[in-house]
Amino acid sequence: MSLHQLQIGTQVTVKSTGDIGSIKDVYYFPTTYNVELPNGSVEKFNTYDLNIEGKTIREPGIIKNKISKKLNSGMDYDVSLFCVKTALWQEIKADISDVWTRLISLKDYHLWYPGIQRMLPLNDMGRYVHQYSFDQLDLKPGSHVRTRSRALFPFLNGRIMGMEKEKKFTLFLRINPLLKELAQFDLEEKNDKILVTCTRTYKGLFSLIGYWGFHKNKSLLLKDFQEIFFPQIAEDKKKKEEKSTETESAPVMNRETTIAYAVNKGMAGDMDFINSIPDKPTRGLAKAALVRAKRTGIIPPMPDISPGKVSSETIKPKTDVDGVPVFEDTQDLIHYAVNLALDGNMDVINGIPDKPTRGKAKALMVKSKRTSERPTMPEIPIQTESSSAGNKDASSPKFESTEDLIHYAVNKALDGDMEFINSIEAKPTRGKAKAMMVKCKRAGNRPPMPELPGHAEKSGQRKTEKDESEEELMKRLIAAGIEGNMEEINALDNRVIRGKIKAAIVREKRKIGK
Repeated sequence: MSLHQLQIGTQVTVKSTGDIGSIKDVYYFPTTYNVELPNGSVEKFNTYDLNIEGKTIREPGIIKNKISKKLNSGMDYDVSLFCVKTALWQEIKADISDVWTRLISLKDYHLWYPGIQRMLPLNDMGRYVHQYSFDQLDLKPGSHVRTRSRALFPFLNGRIMGMEKEKKFTLFLRINPLLKELAQFDLEEKNDKILVTCTRTYKGLFSLIGYWGFHKNKSLLLKDFQEIFFPQIAEDKKKKEEKSTETESAPVMNRETTIAYAVNKGMAGDMDFINSIPDKPTRGLAKAALVRAKRTGIIPPMPDISPGKVSSETIKPKTDVDGVPVFEDTQDLIHYAVNLALDGNMDVINGIPDKPTRGKAKALMVKSKRTSERPTMPEIPIQTESSSAGNKDASSPKFESTEDLIHYAVNKALDGDMEFINSIEAKPTRGKAKAMMVKCKRAGNRPPMPELPGHAEKSGQRKTEKDESEEELMKRLIAAGIEGNMEEINALDNRVIRGKIKAAIVREKRKIGK
């Protein structure tokens, strides 16, 4: 007796819950049952969701033997009278949740499922825009969909037949009016890979149509799925491992040796080393030295470096919290930032915290571009690793409140600097900071930036400058503008005040001319 010929009242057991019920109604192809449960409710199940008394449901034998050999991919088929079964399996190197998400994304089926030109949901919604929206689709067994084939056929109805999260997904589809098919996807974790199996069953007088084209387009179903959604995963991991190996074996060099080595590699056409320097100031100096070497033809001698040899003393530039080198003279900072900016590195000039200084640097950069004259590159103050190791905590801000620390770390992370949030020693605090960062990215807002304890004096100075009255500021800048000093005026962020000052300068020059 076939499964669609079961008698009403036959006892069945639900596999997922273990509840024993009885069949109330039977629907044919695909075979489904309305089952009355002990609590009196009636639910719909397919054949693979139930254990039927006196019946053993046989899995497709066409794939059992070959999958047992642990092949990473394969295909098979079974053809009989009025029934055709095809099977494909493919190992995908990805997380099972990602594979499941892509598998149940019905709106993307036209990209990889053979024969489907478009798929639409059928939602019982009042608004037309919601009726065919996948966002409104209740993804569960019994939900209806419509498919249009690549041939000149109208939309044909289908439905979701079974769904077990990250394990099984069953669809009833009609690609053409003559053929019905049942597509079942099974997921199985194998070490770090996911074995995806697709079994397609065709029944009826025209079932042989399902076998037509199997060895061409239909056999590439899972390969297309992998190439579209999970391309080059294995290759990327291999490259990552190779890169980490190279990083571990690379020698530790001081700043001068690093620059000399980078210049020689750059002159030979290899820019990978110079671009991989993690320290921004050192990378900027290396690029500036490379440009200078190309211009003058003077190349520093190639240092003798043994792989894995660690220098006795590592030298690093002194930097503040924002990563900008600490110069005693503000003019040296401006010259340093301008030189890097002219070489294409705008990070330092944009990272200057003091607005007037940053404005002067940008004005000098514009002037240097116009005249093709560079300012003299200053010597960067440096510190040894041994001296900086003892004062590591001194360079990092210390907050009295844990909340201020979290807010500061989150703001730095949202700006692209993950070093501070990763350096938090307390795991609970670090976890809270990362959770808040994810929440802020999702919501599109930021927590308030706390004031740095170590920069109280600096912030006080900035506040004093900011609180300078407009009259005093305008008088001072007007006098400077009459004498020909326009750098600070051009650096003003307030367009209104900048316009007033420039207009006043013009008026004063006219008066002097009269």
